[in-house]
Amino acid sequence: MIYFVIFAVLLVLSVLEVYGKLGKAREPLFWLTALGLALFTGFKWETGTDWAAYRGYFRASIQNRANRYADYEVGFELWNRIVSTFTQSYTLYMTLTGAITIVIIFLAFRLSSPLWFPAALVSFANTLVSFSLTRQTIAAAFVLFAFVVLIKEKRLLFVTLVLLATTFHVSAVMVLVALFVNKEQPGKIVVSIVGMSLLIGMTGLLSGALAWVGSWFPIEAIAVQLQHYAQADNSFGLNIPGLRSLFGPAKHLSLFLLFYWFRFYSGDTEKSTWYVFHLYLVGLVIYLLTFRELMVFQRFFWYFNPVQAILVGKILWTLKDRALAIVGTGLSFYYGILLWFTLRSYWSEYVPYTTFFSST
Repeated sequence: MIYFVIFAVLLVLSVLEVYGKLGKAREPLFWLTALGLALFTGFKWETGTDWAAYRGYFRASIQNRANRYADYEVGFELWNRIVSTFTQSYTLYMTLTGAITIVIIFLAFRLSSPLWFPAALVSFANTLVSFSLTRQTIAAAFVLFAFVVLIKEKRLLFVTLVLLATTFHVSAVMVLVALFVNKEQPGKIVVSIVGMSLLIGMTGLLSGALAWVGSWFPIEAIAVQLQHYAQADNSFGLNIPGLRSLFGPAKHLSLFLLFYWFRFYSGDTEKSTWYVFHLYLVGLVIYLLTFRELMVFQRFFWYFNPVQAILVGKILWTLKDRALAIVGTGLSFYYGILLWFTLRSYWSEYVPYTTFFSST
């Protein structure tokens, strides 16, 4: 299966990089990998969760620009119109979109992570479904780069990039809360925050609270939307086997414990590492609060989740000898299992991987 072939190649390159065996080939191999992933995303045919929907939108951009196929954000609409001026090939459109998106993601890793290939490996295994290259994927790429510039204290540029991301998916605006994220080494209170978030998520209190607010909110349009979100659990994602199981929170909590353990192992570590940790923590809290109900809000978690790739790179860079071997092996198994469960959850959309060439 092509997904595990890509995973294996990234894993081999990650091991070689961790142990300093790539030398001068590191940079060209990194960007060749980006090219390979761009082709992987671009040449797929009838594969992916939103493949058909965005093909319809692209065709509408070609056939009738006066009428919009769907009410999408201005940035995404503009991108479709630009590409449709010189090609009618959906495969070329996806390849170009994939190339731009993956270059942004890889550039973010290049600038922020001391280890590039482990970050790429985590990104591939962790966000496979995002390789459908929907609007939110493009927005998330800009958000990830925005986090990188925020770590470097460029707050105005961060806001600009987030606003650019909202022109592809308006939900990216909530990422502005990252401006208030703590940069200091995490204290023991983060364990309490994570535990409380898990308990609230398991009880479904937020869903009930949202429905209650929607029942009396004076502005009818907002009240209806709040009640819709409170009941979104009945129509959003329930076709995904096992999404209600404890595997979801268990996998995230196990990774959190590793990152939290690193707090004690690392000693005095640069503040940028803890900044990334707290960005990851924001995403984790959002996930735990909504993993059982209100799953429509997990799109917000989706923006913060990619920073774990940067965090993994920083951790592996700091570890030495036996600790490096143990943690590296454990993470390899973790992300391999994660990739398998992701494929199982979206099996009908991703298996088999069909290309443009095999469909013609």
